Amino acid sequence: MSIALEETVVGKAVRHDCLILMLLLWPSSLAAGASDLTEDLLQAARQGKSDVLQALLAKGANVDARNLVGETALMQTAEKGHAEVVEILVDRRAQVDAKDKLGWTALMRAADEGHLKVVQQLITAGATANLKNKHGMTALISAAYGGHADCVQVLLSAGAEVNARNNMEQSALMAAAQRGHTAVLTALLEGGADLRATDSDLMSALLHAVFLGRDDATRVLLERGSNVLDQNLYGWSALRRAVVLGHTGVVKALLDKGARVNEASKPHGVTPLMLAADNGDAPTAEALLDSNAEVNARDRNGSTALIKAASKGHVAVAEILLARGADPSVENEFNWDALRLAAAKGQLEMVQVLLRHGAAINQASERGMTALMCAVETGQTRIVQCLLDANADITAKTRSGETALRIARKKRFAKVVSQLTAAGARE
Repeated sequence: MSIALEETVVGKAVRHDCLILMLLLWPSSLAAGASDLTEDLLQAARQGKSDVLQALLAKGANVDARNLVGETALMQTAEKGHAEVVEILVDRRAQVDAKDKLGWTALMRAADEGHLKVVQQLITAGATANLKNKHGMTALISAAYGGHADCVQVLLSAGAEVNARNNMEQSALMAAAQRGHTAVLTALLEGGADLRATDSDLMSALLHAVFLGRDDATRVLLERGSNVLDQNLYGWSALRRAVVLGHTGVVKALLDKGARVNEASKPHGVTPLMLAADNGDAPTAEALLDSNAEVNARDRNGSTALIKAASKGHVAVAEILLARGADPSVENEFNWDALRLAAAKGQLEMVQVLLRHGAAINQASERGMTALMCAVETGQTRIVQCLLDANADITAKTRSGETALRIARKKRFAKVVSQLTAAGARE
């Protein structure tokens, strides 16, 4: 889960929705006798109108007055980055550690938005760096997620706890990894961030970077010593996820650091090479093979990477696998080999590649089905012709005694019947 969903998106949306509600309800609160000085003060703070704000304070406006969601003028102006207004409010002894109803302080808001000068002002004024909001977010975690390396450094210098966690057990390092903020990662690591820490889903910073496709962040974390063998709560490793995403460069970096190239998933037994083959990712497949991936490894159902590539028509991957020793005669537990599967699915180019690499054209399944029969059964006229041209056996029979011609007639595929009879097939 990304911090963005809970904090940066949802948290801000809640604050803005509450503000709208406040504005809608404001007239009724005036009718109940509430002063309009508070709203005027907050509006002046939001808009950075220092002269108006000073005039309102001179009229007796409460410097720490709050709106319906608990926001003070200091919180609102800090979020907008109005340093001049912050200075005025701090001089008037505004409460720097006040929290709104979601637990956000002025410092958290300034750090979240990357307002360096305001962050410095608030720290100088005594703001506490390690306070948390209701989601467990600190100013440091917010700054890290936003990619504000300068704010991160200032907060660390002010004593911010580098390994503090939010309610999902995610740290600032994990937040920066999610967004791919390499400068922030470097600052945090130099500040003592724990590379091996994991969140509630056992996701380390490395896994967060890889799972969200952050190439540069992944490389930084690997160079700094992240554990390349990390797995999350659901058994996903960095390598498997990088393969699924098709990030070949990251795959190579992980393999260089000792990722297990032949590690099979549980309980399905799918290897990284099979994942690449299924996705049609030729560069990643080649990278895995260069690192000694087992080309003929089988999953729980007996399928190899070649069978998976053949099923999807991924010709480039099949070419690589065959060149590296993939065995086209292997059958899975459903009695499919690569050639019959490609023939049945209408993968003409795949059939041609397999034949060119020596696939046995007349290899039959347990039922006696050949590639020609599989193509006939699904009405694949182009593949029927390809196999006939390659001298497929037109006299072969299934266990029940059916020939390819008989199958074509039962299916009422007139064109296929014509193809077979033209090639000399007879009942």
